[in-house]
Amino acid sequence: FGDTLDTLHTSKCHVSALLYRGARVLLYVGSYNWICNWVGNERWSKTLE
Repeated sequence: FGDTLDTLHTSKCHVSALLYRGARVLLYVGSYNWICNWVGNERWSKTLE
C-alpha cells in the first residue's frame, strides 16, 4: 500500500465527532473477516466517547 500512497489512517476522531453530532452509524463486520474482525471493531467502538 505504501507504493500507491494508500496508507492507514485512524478514523476514531472522525467517528467520535459524527456520533457527538447525533449521526447514526452502522458497524458491519463479517464473522470470519481476518483483518477487520469483529473483536477489534468491538474494542475500538467501545472506546468512543
